[in-house]
Amino acid sequence: MKTFDMKIWSHSLVYVLHALGGDKSSCNTPLQEIVHWQRYELLTHPVIRKLLEIKWQRSALMAFVVHGSLYMLFLAAWTAFIVSPVDSYDLPSDWWRIIILFVAIVTLVQQVAEEIWEYYYSLQQKKAYKKWRTIELLRDISLTRGHPEEVEYLNMKIAELNRSNSYLRDEWNYIDIATLVTLFVILLIHFVNISIQSDGLENIRVRISCLAALLIWCRLLKLGRVFPAISPFIAVIRGLVVDILRFIVVYIVIFIPFLINFWIIFGSAKASNGSNDTLTSGSSVTTSELKEFTALHHMAFMLFRMTLIDEYPYDAMRREDEVMALILVGSFLFITAVVGLNLFIALLSNTFQRVYDNTLAYSEMQHARLMLQLENTYGCFMIGQRYLNYIHNKCNPLVCTFDDDELSDQQDLRRATLQIRSTVKQIEQQLITQERLLKEQYESIANLQHELSMTQQTMKAHFNQGGGAVSRVTSPKRLPPLTLNKKRSAYLYQSHHPNIPNNLYSSMHSLQETPTSPIRRSSLRWVRTMPEE
Repeated sequence: MKTFDMKIWSHSLVYVLHALGGDKSSCNTPLQEIVHWQRYELLTHPVIRKLLEIKWQRSALMAFVVHGSLYMLFLAAWTAFIVSPVDSYDLPSDWWRIIILFVAIVTLVQQVAEEIWEYYYSLQQKKAYKKWRTIELLRDISLTRGHPEEVEYLNMKIAELNRSNSYLRDEWNYIDIATLVTLFVILLIHFVNISIQSDGLENIRVRISCLAALLIWCRLLKLGRVFPAISPFIAVIRGLVVDILRFIVVYIVIFIPFLINFWIIFGSAKASNGSNDTLTSGSSVTTSELKEFTALHHMAFMLFRMTLIDEYPYDAMRREDEVMALILVGSFLFITAVVGLNLFIALLSNTFQRVYDNTLAYSEMQHARLMLQLENTYGCFMIGQRYLNYIHNKCNPLVCTFDDDELSDQQDLRRATLQIRSTVKQIEQQLITQERLLKEQYESIANLQHELSMTQQTMKAHFNQGGGAVSRVTSPKRLPPLTLNKKRSAYLYQSHHPNIPNNLYSSMHSLQETPTSPIRRSSLRWVRTMPEE
């Protein structure tokens, strides 16, 4: 993956964006890799956010306007067609119905062509990426020198390239396919019903139209991902759908055994009596009192209403079998209504809080997904020569100046962050400088200690050679204090101790530069108290 960089100048930001791509190479761009692996932390990087901004302004905005206008026309035409059902057309009074039907068919064909083109473009892009990536992996295999673990891992990566499909990775494409198939079924039933005039087909068309109306309006949220105020909530809904499906699986596992128990105790005998209102043997409950138990689907819906604490015929069940009514109703309400619903609410709250705490990252991810989808759909318009020229000429590098007095709250926080970062870098440089100075001082002290130890050894050697063993230590004469006059001090000490070499005095004068040094005081005291020969 190509590298990118951001530099900070005085009152300006410099973005090096030309390497981030915009070219038509066979490899994926960094933005595609970030979206593919869902790296939310990279999308909040200032360089990636600037790239998204430029890509949106220079290429994706126009594609979004065209795409949004066509979809709004599609939404309006199909909404009008669904809410105004008709079995036949009376011309010329129903001319407007003909226009609505014509616009609905044309926009449906346009949406189908758009999905087919998006799928085809994603396949071509995936094919080019697979070819490039396979060559890279085979080259890596040739450089492994026969290590079986590395070869197996690289072969596994090659196999993963065959399984992945970029088009089906986006969950919105499943909604698109379901919507288009539903609308085609509605059109087919409508044209067949015009020919044969069947009430049953019309009822089926009306029921399917209810589902289609829900789907085409839900698809409108797909376009709302580009707006920062709406995209976090769309991301929350997407996360809630996953949690709802998980809860439904657990709920079904609990629901089915209770449904069987309720049917055995309260429903099977009533269903065998049909619709008669006769009394069952040994029971004072009529079939009309337990009409929810006459069919299995009625009983299932009644149990679902019990989960929501809705009305249910508890008195009739208690008169039928009081002990089992208490056990089944009490346990079912406790498990589903008390425990299950509260856990479900907590699960949804946790998902909402997790997504809402990362509003910026989720918003940028939804924005990037939509731009990549527009790129697949309107690829020839998105990656044009004009956009490529701007990226490689104007963004190499891109210098953005800013004024401290004309910043929003978010930009104010960004500027404060940059200032804090600059201050921290200055403090770090100062600490490094101080550490270097302290290290030099420690080295100079170590050198002085080494010179002093060498001087002491030299003096001991001279005393042993000059006077031999000293039987009696006489009190030293009082020596004159060290002065700043190096020549006079050296002469005075040399006159008292002629056997001391000259380099000893130079060492003592070097110690004289630090008058408070304990090394100097102790060494000079030792020299001054040295006995005469």
